[in-house]
This record gives sequence, structure tokens and C-alpha cells, in this order.
Amino acid sequence: MNKKLTCLSLVSLAACFGVAQADDWTVLTPSSKLTSCGPDAPPACQHVLLQGDPKTGSSQHVYHLPAGWVFVKHWHSGTEDLVITKGTVKISAEGQPEKTMKVGDYLHIPPKVVHWGTCSEECEFYLVVTGPDSFNVVEEKKQ
Repeated sequence: MNKKLTCLSLVSLAACFGVAQADDWTVLTPSSKLTSCGPDAPPACQHVLLQGDPKTGSSQHVYHLPAGWVFVKHWHSGTEDLVITKGTVKISAEGQPEKTMKVGDYLHIPPKVVHWGTCSEECEFYLVVTGPDSFNVVEEKKQ
């Protein structure tokens, strides 16, 4: 079963890269193109936009994060599909048990699903976002 999931992950990854236009025949080594995740992100967050425009439509990214990185509770208006390419990520979603993802593991996150997680060690993942990207933080209720 695990081999089938790994195969499915690799097929999904290949299919996602297959959306490039025929005249865009470029090999990219993401680690050589990493930059800050943005002005509001901590400097340890690095990423590279592989394709698309997250402000106007679907996009593909590679994210590289240090050990101990915490993803706050959040949701997106579009789907997210991710494949772990380095390290281990523990991820949770409302109403679901925590999952530990390792290299080669694939996860589909439907729109508006509240999720959060941590990189228990240095991690990297390939991410496809459908539609314009949004990052909606869920405020924790104080007791």
C-alpha cells in the first residue's frame, strides 16, 4: 500500500510539473533559487515560486523551513497539494488525527480546511495551490 501511495505521489508530482508550457523547457534547482517567504514571514522561511502567479491564479512552490518551524492554524480558499521532499512534517486538521509525513508522502488539503503543523526537523516540500493563494489565520480562543 505504501509503495502505491509513493508511486501515486510521484505521478501527481510529475503531472503537476507537466502543466508547463511547451516553450518553457527549463530545469530548475530550487535550492539555488530560494528567497525569503515575504516581508511578513520570519527570515528562516525560504521558498521559490516555480510557476504561476499566486495573486491571480494557481501556482507551484518549493518551501524550505528550519527544524521546529510551526505552521499556525490557518485555511486557504483553494486546494493545496503537497509532497515532502526533505525531512518530516507533522500536520493536523480539524476533526482529523495528526499525521506524520516523510519524504515522498503526498497530502491533498481541500479548500477551507483548517490545518496546522510543525517541521520536527529541517523540512522542504513541493506545493501546488489551486486558484489565487490565501492564508487565513484562525485566531485561537482565549480561555
